[in-house]
Amino acid sequence: MVERHFQAGVNETFEVTLENVPLNLISENYFKKGEFIISELGDYEIPEMDLTYKKLLTSVRAKSIPVIYNTPLESEISYVGMNGQEASFTDVLNTLYGKKAVIEQNELKKINQFESNLPDFTYLSEIKEHDKKGKWFVFTNKLRQHYLDHMFLPSDIISLSYITGNILADQKAEKIFSYRPSANTTDDMRVYPLGNVTPNSRIHIQVKPERIWGEKIKHWTDSIYSVRGPCSGNCIYREYRCNFKFNIFESLDQGLTFNTNLTDEASRIKLIINQEEFSLADLVNEKKADLYWINKNLHIDIKNILAIKEITDIEENVMALKLLPKRETTYNGVLLESWSGRDWYFCPDIAINVAGHNKWPLSVDSKEFGKWQHQANWSRVIRGDRKTYTQNFSVGVIGIITNLFN
Repeated sequence: MVERHFQAGVNETFEVTLENVPLNLISENYFKKGEFIISELGDYEIPEMDLTYKKLLTSVRAKSIPVIYNTPLESEISYVGMNGQEASFTDVLNTLYGKKAVIEQNELKKINQFESNLPDFTYLSEIKEHDKKGKWFVFTNKLRQHYLDHMFLPSDIISLSYITGNILADQKAEKIFSYRPSANTTDDMRVYPLGNVTPNSRIHIQVKPERIWGEKIKHWTDSIYSVRGPCSGNCIYREYRCNFKFNIFESLDQGLTFNTNLTDEASRIKLIINQEEFSLADLVNEKKADLYWINKNLHIDIKNILAIKEITDIEENVMALKLLPKRETTYNGVLLESWSGRDWYFCPDIAINVAGHNKWPLSVDSKEFGKWQHQANWSRVIRGDRKTYTQNFSVGVIGIITNLFN
């Protein structure tokens, strides 16, 4: 709560600084609900009149016509008192603006320095560059006749808005929100719709990494070779070198994080427009989408969907996200990759012993496996057939599609 005393007749501006605001408070309100926290002055006392602002305003409203005035420079509300009588639109404007208000050909043309001067246009996108020229719009409550013919009462309302071309071109036809707290792959690709898009859409996508599970590979290489030691008399030296690769599968279930270069699980998130698939990493690299990070969450903004794919308003256009699991087939266990030396034939036995001692599979992809596999006691050694492993992942997804008029 902010307590301040204000001097009568003096306009004051004051700021309130919020410190140590939790990031979750901002992300929950803005990125999920599209809004910030808004505070406003509820009421205050007017000692000279022995009443509160709300009571005074109620009394004024009961005897006057409210007029809302919006321009690029200011917004204000005036209450035009007509002594309880009705008044025409022209009377109201004359009371407020006098000769500074101009009505021509049954249209409001000018108030103060703001004049309706937009060029003719068919599509709003044609005037998106006009940030100095605009047009006056008159809004009222529902009337049975043209506003210039209507006699206004305190129960009516008049809103006057001067809107420039760039603001008109940015008018929102609809806003589509989508929220998936846990989108996942579940051993197969999954498609999650975000909503309908148009050629004049603005898209924002937030992806929060959650979990990754399945199997992972512990991989390394090693070599076992003979060593010539001290010898006296007639000695026979063994000469061999056995080169191994190891793929040991382990269970995987842990929290997920994305690499900022989008080479990990993020590379398996695809954007789909009308069943055509696009890589998020490619869209960012080609500058067709903007990428930024907040709290390790991936944010994608698309401002020009036509740069990605040509679409029209004639047909329905659907955008979705596609999540792909990692699924690969590779060798399993101890793989005898190569050998060298005069006594290379020791290598298959060494491979069998290493696999059996550690209870690791012996890979069928080992060199010349078919020629020496009979040497293994398969009741004690695990046969390492090629193995397909999968890594699934889950993410939270928020989509905001803003479709602008034409």
